[in-house]
Amino acid sequence: MAAQAVISTDTLDIYRQGDSYLVHQKKANRFVRMGGRELLVLLSALHLNAENILPENADPLDSEQEEILVRKFHASGLLGDTEKSKKRRDLSDLILCSVEQRPATLRILRAMERVMFPLGAAILGAFTIAAFVLMFLYPQTYLSGYNAMISGMTPLRLLLLYVLSLPCAILHELAHCAACYHYTGGCGKIGLKLYYGIPAFFSDVSGMYTIGDRKKAAVVALSGVASNLLLFALFTIIYVFFPFSAAGMVCLMIAGLNLGLGLFNLIPLARFDGYWAIKSLSGIDNLFDKAVSMAFCLVLRPRTLLRLPIAPMKKIIMTAYGLLCYFFSYYLWYLFLQVIHSLLINWQVAGIPYYCVMSVFLFVALLNVVASIRKHIKTYMLHCRQVR
Repeated sequence: MAAQAVISTDTLDIYRQGDSYLVHQKKANRFVRMGGRELLVLLSALHLNAENILPENADPLDSEQEEILVRKFHASGLLGDTEKSKKRRDLSDLILCSVEQRPATLRILRAMERVMFPLGAAILGAFTIAAFVLMFLYPQTYLSGYNAMISGMTPLRLLLLYVLSLPCAILHELAHCAACYHYTGGCGKIGLKLYYGIPAFFSDVSGMYTIGDRKKAAVVALSGVASNLLLFALFTIIYVFFPFSAAGMVCLMIAGLNLGLGLFNLIPLARFDGYWAIKSLSGIDNLFDKAVSMAFCLVLRPRTLLRLPIAPMKKIIMTAYGLLCYFFSYYLWYLFLQVIHSLLINWQVAGIPYYCVMSVFLFVALLNVVASIRKHIKTYMLHCRQVR
């Protein structure tokens, strides 16, 4: 970064950005933005002097709020890796494995960057328009193909769909990394995690916090969806030349899969690409946590919500958004159970084995729902409890 670090250690660099601070974890090349009070807790845990950098109005948090923050700092790697010491792992966002960017992946990112900037928008627009023109000209060809694909879904085709989703998902994350690399000159780890029980690839593009332009940060957030839309358009065009053939059906599967992945990632009610784009454009840090905390304020302490120093319309919008986010998280666990149910049905598991397996996964989901409720209550205590 061009700015001078106000504090620099072997593991962390801390930069001032207006009223907030940007913490750079050097080993993982990860960035975390936080306010003055949060930084005070971090520096206290690291036994560093904070007298010369914290704003005067950074009132100290109480011990319970500090404990919540320390747990979050451990989870983000700012105070070291404590995964082994966790009593219960949260399957709603559990990293399974990750790797640093290697020279080979950096070469791929540079190649993708040259294609994406500045030609990416033109290429995406041209292919998308061509795909929709073909779908308009030959609607029956596409509708019949999709009907045949869905009605003839067998365990083998389901396995093929899963195999095809892997390179699409990897390309999605590489597109995020390429955009982040273009604007910041680097990006963090890429890996695999469980998101609400479902395996998903991820990429650490927290370097987007160093981008001063909100629109450019939103481009980083939406570049993965753009790659899915490009693949959808490309294979939709290819399908029209091989309709109803084996190769054509594979193209149609790839097109439908990427359209579904792209649209699903645009949902802003969980930490998908749509959420990060809205967060970047709005400029509200920790938008999800703040919105859910305001929803809890509405239920638990409505008077506290009224006293929050936020414009009334913004308060209404964020509270409504928080309620939607909160209930959508439980819908994601319902989808997780539906996926398990569909897999068991396709594998022809029935009777006692079916109920045993479903009972185990239902128990896991319920445990995580309870953990989620506790987590949201603690987040509410952190954001709203000091308002009297």
